[in-house]
Amino acid sequence: MRIRLAPSMACSISIALSLVLISCTNQGVDRQLHGSFSLSSQWLEFAPDPPLKPSHQVQMIVIETIGPYQIMKNQGIDFADGTIAKPEVQLVDEYGKTYELDNRTYIGNSEIGFWRVELPTERPYLKVRLRSNQPIECKRMIWRCQNWK
Repeated sequence: MRIRLAPSMACSISIALSLVLISCTNQGVDRQLHGSFSLSSQWLEFAPDPPLKPSHQVQMIVIETIGPYQIMKNQGIDFADGTIAKPEVQLVDEYGKTYELDNRTYIGNSEIGFWRVELPTERPYLKVRLRSNQPIECKRMIWRCQNWK
């Protein structure tokens, strides 16, 4: 059995599918890089397989924290004893050049996104490096690629 659509109906369906694809593309892509881990003052290094490849306007490493922390916008993670943890995140490209992800985005009460303005997008990133001045328990680490809305 064959279904025949009027040209105007076929055009409407085509436009609707295009809008759905554009909407999905703008929403971005999350890729979990690692499950639970602990940050300390020593650099922790991960080598994602396959390497990280930028695919949207903004690329960020997101860490989801575990524990009795309060995320303080623009400061870091506040502990009950008054100390503040300031995590650091770096990407290392295929040439060994290190890029500090020096901008932070706070997502809800437990996630922090680390990103950099003008991160080169034409190369893969072979390593993710993280550390913190105070120990932090993390639930997971995500590579998030998205477009600005």
